[in-house]
Amino acid sequence: MAQRLPLPSLDVPVSLITVHQVACGARHSAAVAAGGQLLCWGWNLHSQCGGDPCSSVMQPRLVPLPPHLHCKQVAAGLGHTVALCTDGGAYGLGLNADGQLGSGDSHSRSAPALIEVPDEDADVIQVACGARH
Repeated sequence: MAQRLPLPSLDVPVSLITVHQVACGARHSAAVAAGGQLLCWGWNLHSQCGGDPCSSVMQPRLVPLPPHLHCKQVAAGLGHTVALCTDGGAYGLGLNADGQLGSGDSHSRSAPALIEVPDEDADVIQVACGARH
């Protein structure tokens, strides 16, 4: 069984964070902070805000990205979140019942996972989410 690690906390109060972009899903929101951090809050039934599923995340929380990566852009769907990172990759988390995360299966993710694109040498330049896609 995998060890569950606590989500990191923000080092400064949310009121002091400069936000570059905000995305709103059906019942959750996400933001890219000036330092490239990914923040999420709101409904978290499918772990679209990271970590274990719960009913709600009441204030912005830091979503850990893979080491040495920073978020450039974020999109939010009904129950999933997709982040565009500095390596040119798109990383998704949350609901995947309809293949929203592009993983080739229907398993939801509680941490950002790389979305494989057909041309592995291509960089993703923008992300967008619909309700279930």
